[in-house]
Amino acid sequence: MRILIIDDQESIRTTLNVMLQGLEHDVTEADSAPAALKEVEKAQFDLAFLDLKLDGTNGLDLLPELLRNNARLDVETIHARTGAPGFAQCHQASPTGRPRGDFGSASLQPCAAIER
Repeated sequence: MRILIIDDQESIRTTLNVMLQGLEHDVTEADSAPAALKEVEKAQFDLAFLDLKLDGTNGLDLLPELLRNNARLDVETIHARTGAPGFAQCHQASPTGRPRGDFGSASLQPCAAIER
């Protein structure tokens, strides 16, 4: 599976990258919204992990642009704490209509989306 990690915190990107590569996924990292957009212009991804608070902005603002070039992209949100602003909005904005939930960075663990 091709996975894009979009998070401005290097430690989060590194943790997810190591975990996902250990599950034999092809992983690309982006540390900002512009970097993420460059990646989706270059390649198609199956799944993106999207930080809700990206570079001090709402990561959900990036969602329509990500989907413009990659309409079948599944998006899993990540954030530093549960109950983060935008959490409910994120589930309503799921591009596939089948959100699988989200998780905070304090409890990173593989989800059903990456085990298929």
